[in-house]
Amino acid sequence: MPSSRNTEKTEVWHRRLRLLILRMAPHHGLSRLVFIITRLNGFLGRWLVKAYIRIYAVNLEEAQFDRIERYKNLNQLFIRRLEDDARDLCSAPQTLMSPCDGAIEQIGAIQHKVLLQVKKQKLSLNGLLRGERALGSAAEPMPDYKRFCILYLSPGDCHRVFMPVDGSLQRMIHMPGRLYPVSPTWHRLLPTVAQQNERVICLFDTALGNMAVILVGAMNVGTIETSWHGIVAPARFTKTVIDYRPQETAIHLRRGEELGCFHLGSAVIVLLDNEQLTWNPSFSKGRRIQLGAELASIASQDERPKADSEKPDSEKPDSEKADGEKADSEKADSEKADIEKADSEKPDSEKADSEAA
Repeated sequence: MPSSRNTEKTEVWHRRLRLLILRMAPHHGLSRLVFIITRLNGFLGRWLVKAYIRIYAVNLEEAQFDRIERYKNLNQLFIRRLEDDARDLCSAPQTLMSPCDGAIEQIGAIQHKVLLQVKKQKLSLNGLLRGERALGSAAEPMPDYKRFCILYLSPGDCHRVFMPVDGSLQRMIHMPGRLYPVSPTWHRLLPTVAQQNERVICLFDTALGNMAVILVGAMNVGTIETSWHGIVAPARFTKTVIDYRPQETAIHLRRGEELGCFHLGSAVIVLLDNEQLTWNPSFSKGRRIQLGAELASIASQDERPKADSEKPDSEKPDSEKADGEKADSEKADSEKADIEKADSEKPDSEKADSEAA
């Protein structure tokens, strides 16, 4: 029977072999081939649509077009629109809604500019956003993001992405890169995949603070599109930055408006710099989430937990009440002792005058 140490070594070598094969694969070439296949019409296109719906259990009942005959090729199925009432969009103030259907891959707080670390591999803000070179200069530094959420869109999900909260587009950055798979299985194998893959970074100014929505490409997903620009990726292998802050190019998106889409499933990363933002405890790593669900919120002043010093006695635990009463009693005894001590130290003449009075 093989020892646990030998088993562990075998797993390490298997992991290294898979990574080697993955790195050697022609990512963009394979994605280009899939691009062509997904746009085939006719008998083959209809057959692929039916097979895809059956394999990935695609729910057409919630789609704008619920008949298979309306989809002439796979790409039309990928970018299908949902019925207007298919999702209930969270509209409460000071909340952040989920921008898409998918599964939560990672969620939490950003510490020391690191989103997550697995062994020696770090997914960092500087790696994901490429630091000052992408986002500005010393006069206009990168926002200090404090919260993050990574959402994985599976092949059966709707591949359209929507605005999580009202905001104004500041800049859009196309970052060239590889096209590694982003499924949970491959994400565990290569945690830094999001900062190595081709991606489109959309920077917004919102009521909740600075927000970045990052559309991450993946193998077989060579096409990323935004609602204001059209197809952004694939593009030439150089970084592209477009500034939308001038008034003539200003773009404002309301919560629930379409932001963009993938021409096949991939991943979306949401970053925010508001430390008061609290993630919804109902959605943790691995949980499914639908477009429009309340992903996070900022508690109002009344809803925030009060400090112990602010709580009335009726809300304090019995132990705290007893401690408080004990402290008051000790304080009174101490004051009484101080008065008696002061009286004993007075001269006899002062004591006689006091008694005569």
